Amino acid sequence: MNKKFCLIFALFMMIILVSLAGCKGKNPNGRDTDTGTVSDTVTSDSPSDTADPSSDTESDTDTGEVPTGGPEDTTKTPPDTTTKKPDETTKAPPDTTTNSGTAKPKDPVAEISDDENATVDVLWTVPNQPLQVVGIGRYKGLYMEDYSDAFIIDALKIVVKNTSDVALEYAEITIKAGGKTATFEITALPAKKTAIVLEKTGVLFDKSLKYSLKSITATYFTGGRYSLYKDVFSVTAKDNNRIVIKNISDKDITGEIYVYYKTVENGVYIGGITYRAKVPVGLKAGAEHEMRSNHFIKDKSEILFISYMYVE
Repeated sequence: MNKKFCLIFALFMMIILVSLAGCKGKNPNGRDTDTGTVSDTVTSDSPSDTADPSSDTESDTDTGEVPTGGPEDTTKTPPDTTTKKPDETTKAPPDTTTNSGTAKPKDPVAEISDDENATVDVLWTVPNQPLQVVGIGRYKGLYMEDYSDAFIIDALKIVVKNTSDVALEYAEITIKAGGKTATFEITALPAKKTAIVLEKTGVLFDKSLKYSLKSITATYFTGGRYSLYKDVFSVTAKDNNRIVIKNISDKDITGEIYVYYKTVENGVYIGGITYRAKVPVGLKAGAEHEMRSNHFIKDKSEILFISYMYVE
């Protein structure tokens, strides 16, 4: 009896187990819970192909603007520059001069013609500073600022004017050129005169950029140092590359003598650079000396001043 009951009970349990195996793993959402394989039905935890505009993820409305002085986040999509016009006037840095003035540039130059040697008239000034920027543009020709005289097509130039009653000794002018700073240096510019000056650091002309003044710093000759000392010397241009200087005084000049000159065309000085020729061993009373200087051209060079050392 007991054996018969055990066989019947075992058979009953096998039937129950077979029935349960036939229903195994079916999920109403269509996911196989054993294998983890996703069926054709997309459940609520699947990623969506469209971004939620109200979410915290980055969207097309991010301008990508970079704080001043910080590196650009290259993971961001670049902003569409056609939809936003930057304000060049609200972030102009303060300018420095020998008189601690602040520049207030008006109407930054938006377009410069790409014609050879094109110039746009401006008037960029700093309070209490006699040196003015009166033009900006493109320059094609010999690059003289580093003595190389290399031919250049797209130099950035400015036109400066010394409105002072005394000669300029040295000046540095910086110009905002898009996101770059262009630097110009000028030496020995006579009073009331104008010069064309080329950029010094390699910033080239770019028609697409806007330009505005950043700073002007300048010093001027004092104490009668800007002089030809006509009671001591006579100076003549013999021909190209040669200058003759004579000591017309009755005293020997025992130290070095320098003669400074600039290139000039149609009354405008070309280049911020000032050249010089040297007498290395002094000059006795009544004696003369011929100096050779590669940049001196008789019809295009103007001798400006002389410096020398006189020892009793």
